Amino acid sequence: MNREISKKQLLYVLLTLVFIAGIAFGSYYLFIKPVNEKMDRKQSELQMATQQLTIIENNLQQLNEQTVLSTVELQKQVPVKRLMDQLLLDIEKSEIISDVNIIEMKMNGTESDEEIDLSEEENSETETETEDPKVNSGTDPLIEEKLPNGIKKVSIVLNGQADTYFEMESFIKNLLDLKRILKVESLKYTGFDEIVSVMQEDQVVEFELAIAAYYYPELAELQKELPPLDAPRISNKRNPLSSFSELEAEEDNQAP
Repeated sequence: MNREISKKQLLYVLLTLVFIAGIAFGSYYLFIKPVNEKMDRKQSELQMATQQLTIIENNLQQLNEQTVLSTVELQKQVPVKRLMDQLLLDIEKSEIISDVNIIEMKMNGTESDEEIDLSEEENSETETETEDPKVNSGTDPLIEEKLPNGIKKVSIVLNGQADTYFEMESFIKNLLDLKRILKVESLKYTGFDEIVSVMQEDQVVEFELAIAAYYYPELAELQKELPPLDAPRISNKRNPLSSFSELEAEEDNQAP
């Protein structure tokens, strides 16, 4: 009798353990495992979101750098300031390359023209609406032309000499090939007199060239992104009348 009771008790204990183990396994697969899988998925999604955020930040940084570069390149064509120093340097370079001689240069406007006055802009708009179009039909190269809103113009008149017509033409071509947008407003030149004697002195082509450059001062926030001045390096001259660098000559003399 005791043996039967003990066997029954043992059987009940085994069944109880099996039942508890079943409940534990069932609870794990029904509750704990889905939660763990969900946590793993969330961690994977978080990692993917972090990677995407890093990619987006890198793209935004590259975009900002490209925007700065693009505005610098655009300001080489139409800057937000007059940038007369760079323009005069470019004219001088074209003069040297084309072998012409610029005798006189006249320009209009001052640095104060870069300041923006909204009241003056409104008045100028009303004046241009009522202005007679026949008033600006003259030939003065410095007469203001009708420009897009916000665009301002600098007019420069160059008086010079060239040995031949082709040198003058090369000078104009070099100016128009600059990155800065320029417009030829007028060109006047005198040809050679008829040759009547062998002893006749050499003649030159005298010309008057009027060009216009443009700038957009309303974008004052882009002044920090103006292109740097492309100036020639110092010549290292001690004697300003010398045609070559004296420091370089000294280095050549010291060299074995």
